[in-house]
Amino acid sequence: MNNKDTKANTHKSSPVNTNTGKIGSKLSELNQALSKHINNPRVSKITIAVSPDECPACLNMQGTYSKQETPAIPIEACSRPGGCNCRYIPVLNEIFP
Repeated sequence: MNNKDTKANTHKSSPVNTNTGKIGSKLSELNQALSKHINNPRVSKITIAVSPDECPACLNMQGTYSKQETPAIPIEACSRPGGCNCRYIPVLNEIFP
C-alpha cells in the first residue's frame, strides 16, 4: 500500500493500519492451507473456489489445479470490494484410511 503522507509527525504517534494486519494474517492463513494441502498425500489436486460476487480476475482463476500448479491466493488483481474471497478446497484421492 502506498502512504501518500510522507511527512514525519513527531508530535503524535501514527495511527495503526489494521487492514495491513488483516491482510498479512489472511495471507499467512492461505499460505499455510496451501502448504498443508500440497504436503498431504491424500490430496490429489487443489480447487480454487470463489464466491458468486467475485471479480472477473478471481472468476478466471476458479478451477482445479495440480498441486504443483496451484496459483497463490489472494489474487493480486482482485477488484472485489472487501478484497479477495477465494479459498483452497482439497480434492481427496482417499477419504478414509
